[in-house]
Amino acid sequence: MVTFGATLELDNPSRNAVLASERLLQALDEALDRGELRATRIGIGIHSGEVVTGNVGTAECQQHSISGSVVILAARIEQMNKVFDSQLLVSEEVIRSSGRQVDATCLGAVSLKGWQKPISIFKLA
Repeated sequence: MVTFGATLELDNPSRNAVLASERLLQALDEALDRGELRATRIGIGIHSGEVVTGNVGTAECQQHSISGSVVILAARIEQMNKVFDSQLLVSEEVIRSSGRQVDATCLGAVSLKGWQKPISIFKLA
């Protein structure tokens, strides 16, 4: 899991997440082309919204944690990469909040585990 805009505020966390994901996929393709890796595919799911963030644990052992429905929904979207044979899926919220034109294919409203209403998902790669 990677976060953009927590704990430091960013101008456009959705755009930054999409750009970083596209660059990650490009770097993976380049490494595969050079023969540096065996055949490898990854799946990325991105959603945007408010989260709860902070340090959890004792004085001796703490870790930074992020939780909330945004985290769960991003994980559910990522799991849909297997269904759609894709590598980068985003929610409609990411498309709207990224503020940039993206080459995205709308896959429609998808029912996700734990969500009452279907979520519109877009394929970027």
